[in-house]
Amino acid sequence: MDEFYQKIVGVIASLFKVSEDEISSETVAMDVDGWDSLTHTELILLIEEEIGRPLQISQVMECENVGHLIEVARKANATSAQ
Repeated sequence: MDEFYQKIVGVIASLFKVSEDEISSETVAMDVDGWDSLTHTELILLIEEEIGRPLQISQVMECENVGHLIEVARKANATSAQ
């Protein structure tokens, strides 16, 4: 996986206090102890802080797994680079 992917997986692993190896593109909230609506909001804020750009909430709401969330973050990050 690329550096951006690893960065976001690192944010997720740090928040939920799990190994980065436990997080994959297919990981869903139900797979991670403590991932509920409150920590999901905290995660989104941490990702926004990490990339220095807000995420589109409508796109975040449609995310089905970590891979999709990373792609939403990647698009937001690319937008900020233009």
